[in-house]
Amino acid sequence: MLEGKEIDASPLFQKIGLDTKGLWPIVETPKMYPYKIEGDIRQNWSYFMTFGLSALRQEMLKNQQKLPASIGITGIGNGIEGIAAAKIFENSLRQLFIVDTDNEILNGALVNIRRNINKTRVEVIGHVGSFAEPLEAEGVQVDLFAGNVPNLPSEEDQELITGADHGTFMPRAWYEKYQPPEKFMQWALGTQYAHLKSARNVVKEGGSALTLVGGRFPLHLADELYNETGYQDPQEVISGYKEQTEPGPDLRGYGQFEKLFGVSFHFYMQDIAEKALKAVGIANPTRMHNAAKIKSVLEPYSKSAQEAYALYQEGIPCGHTVHLLQGTR
Repeated sequence: MLEGKEIDASPLFQKIGLDTKGLWPIVETPKMYPYKIEGDIRQNWSYFMTFGLSALRQEMLKNQQKLPASIGITGIGNGIEGIAAAKIFENSLRQLFIVDTDNEILNGALVNIRRNINKTRVEVIGHVGSFAEPLEAEGVQVDLFAGNVPNLPSEEDQELITGADHGTFMPRAWYEKYQPPEKFMQWALGTQYAHLKSARNVVKEGGSALTLVGGRFPLHLADELYNETGYQDPQEVISGYKEQTEPGPDLRGYGQFEKLFGVSFHFYMQDIAEKALKAVGIANPTRMHNAAKIKSVLEPYSKSAQEAYALYQEGIPCGHTVHLLQGTR
């Protein structure tokens, strides 16, 4: 029996148009990244990944592309994204590989997924490890590999205990061994580089890798991330906007990068950003408008991480753009 807090994830699935008949509650164990129950469902990273997977399926059908029979997801957390993948690609998916760095998280995700999908059609295989490394070790190849990995490095003596810790920080050694170029490291994209580099070793020829990332950095780096990790045709699946979750440690962390490297991350006051996007008719999230359009609308209101942290201390929330990116192997 899985012990933890029960989460009704049906509003998330319903908002995307997925069937919730027979959906069991998600059990959130203490180490899982906390699901935001109150307020706007779009404050959950899993909403953007789920919306993005649905949008990707529509695009693949439009272009008469073969839907994936095998999918890998790293940083699986509570398992919502795995359930969504199985529902969205129910007619094609046969194997779902899930990865997380913590055994307790992984086992909980396996329970949540297996009791919410058609187990006679989809085999769910779990691995403990970082990025796509466990799949590579076993010679697994997949049609699609997706991840939403933490961006900030943990301190040398920092122990990752809570779900917020696991979703925010990553030990430096896990991604620095991939030797990310300095231009990615200074924008806190070292983990993204490592994720994509690792994924390339398990994605089939013609398959693709997805990464869900906050757009706090200059946009040209998104294409460069994919080009320099060995992918073709980098593109956005969806873009959107969300409030910065875990604002205390996150904004402090990005502020440290600003001081160290002389960069300035892109944050926006929450209320102003939402009103600005609504005023020009940009839905959140969207397939119709790209990151450049969204950021051009928000650019007059941009704040650095240090400025956003000062606003947070005054009780004023800030947020950032969100992008699900795709590259083809």
